[in-house]
Amino acid sequence: MQTPPRIARNAVAFSAAAPIHARAKTPGAARFVFLSRITRKKNLHLALERLRTVDGAVTFDIYGPVIDPAYWRECQRVIEQMPSNVVVSHRGAIAHDEVAAALAAYQFFLLPTASENFGHAIVEALAAGCPLVTSDQTPWTSLPQRGIGWDLPLDDERAWRNVLQACVDMNDAAYQQASTKASRFARQIAATDIAAEHRHLFASLFDAAHAGRAGRDAKSPAVVTVG
Repeated sequence: MQTPPRIARNAVAFSAAAPIHARAKTPGAARFVFLSRITRKKNLHLALERLRTVDGAVTFDIYGPVIDPAYWRECQRVIEQMPSNVVVSHRGAIAHDEVAAALAAYQFFLLPTASENFGHAIVEALAAGCPLVTSDQTPWTSLPQRGIGWDLPLDDERAWRNVLQACVDMNDAAYQQASTKASRFARQIAATDIAAEHRHLFASLFDAAHAGRAGRDAKSPAVVTVG
């Protein structure tokens, strides 16, 4: 019988000055942020296309270096066609020690990524109290059940539109609750004993290797290091 995969996650740490409390939220307006390398895999164009259908006053700021200039030009063409209620700005690359302060200015983290092994920016956004609007192609799933955001199928355009509109329409009380849960969840992640998790993973490998030599029927567990 194949032994199930064992997972060891990346270590994460946050500044003690990272914001815990949410910024105020007015129904009918929302501030979204995208923070990632600008490549096709991150699906910035999908974020733009989904936002263009939303009603209300929307701010969408983009942080990250342009890795794929041709793809960025495609995104710029979409930006030029955005409706007047959606204001989009590219803020460029940002130093890691400035991320927490930057994220504190926003209400929702929007990243319709095609895939992530871990997603450090996702965890940093949670730490800053930003609920997530992301794809179901990351390790961070069951977000609605946790009350910290949404993980959506990339091809479900209606679901994306409904969620983004719900973000815009959300009142302050509901937002504060989601934001507080997001920051608490991030700190639970940071508090996990990652070193012990890795020690357990490698000990299981040695045990499986020993069993394989002894019986030849045992199969080593698959190793997945998330990061």
